[in-house]
Amino acid sequence: MDIQIAKGETVVLLVTPIDTRGQGWLLSSDIRRVILTFRETEDAPALLELNGTVEAIGESVDNPGKLAVLIHTEDSKGLAAGEYWYDVTMIKTGHWFDINEYVGLYAKVDFGRIKDADNNWLDVEEGWIELLDDKVNFLQVTKTGEYKITELDYEKDGETYVNYNLFRIVTVGGEIADVFPFGNWFAEGTHSGLDFYYEAGKVLDESNILQDVIAGNLTLKPSITNYIEVAPDGTVSNNITRFTTGRYPLYKVVTDADSITSVTRQEMAFILDDRNILVRGDSYIPSVKAKVTVIWTPTKVEET
Repeated sequence: MDIQIAKGETVVLLVTPIDTRGQGWLLSSDIRRVILTFRETEDAPALLELNGTVEAIGESVDNPGKLAVLIHTEDSKGLAAGEYWYDVTMIKTGHWFDINEYVGLYAKVDFGRIKDADNNWLDVEEGWIELLDDKVNFLQVTKTGEYKITELDYEKDGETYVNYNLFRIVTVGGEIADVFPFGNWFAEGTHSGLDFYYEAGKVLDESNILQDVIAGNLTLKPSITNYIEVAPDGTVSNNITRFTTGRYPLYKVVTDADSITSVTRQEMAFILDDRNILVRGDSYIPSVKAKVTVIWTPTKVEET
């Protein structure tokens, strides 16, 4: 699909990705990144690289999904008017070594592939593993295709990891803590006015050790949404902006002038994924390669 854009103008480029059979894609949540690249020739290095998103999932090959890329004023103003090549690549999350089944202290690891010590591909079939109880289990696969569990960190030789790292899995009382907060960690207490009470809980600190956090309370801001969260050091706090990156969300609480009106408990996945893109089996899918014409535009900001 050849396109034309005006130099220095802002536009949202909508792209219909096509597979090798000429059919449209149905776009699942596995499409985690979209990359638009401009090049001088078909195989030249990138002149401009922009990230995009999935605009629509699609319903069928005849009504496929769409990708969207925002080309901002600043992005194209450095390009001379003329003809270029563009391509769009989708990065799809892989599912090698996924964990979708578990019971008690047993977890099933799905099929995956690794490179052995001689750099040859080795298939690792799906199978069940047994975890250590009341531990942070560092699950990894060796270069001979065997699963291994260590504590405190993945196995190292000096400062270098020697295996393929998979997951950190927390176990408590004979169960896998698959979500945070797990069980009755940080359960609601009995609130009073704008004072929010919570019960004791646990948190994984920055050294990958599960720490106890005592019960407590917070005084919330009136007439607004409060975000209650706990930091890895066990500090429970609230703010009125958003949940903070690097902290564990606990509750979203709405207040009026002098009381709590609604409480929504938060949950996040707690089987911590340490796979890199190769171990996970991510795929880079080229979906469009065509020409783009950059035209001159007289649009400019007039001085006053």
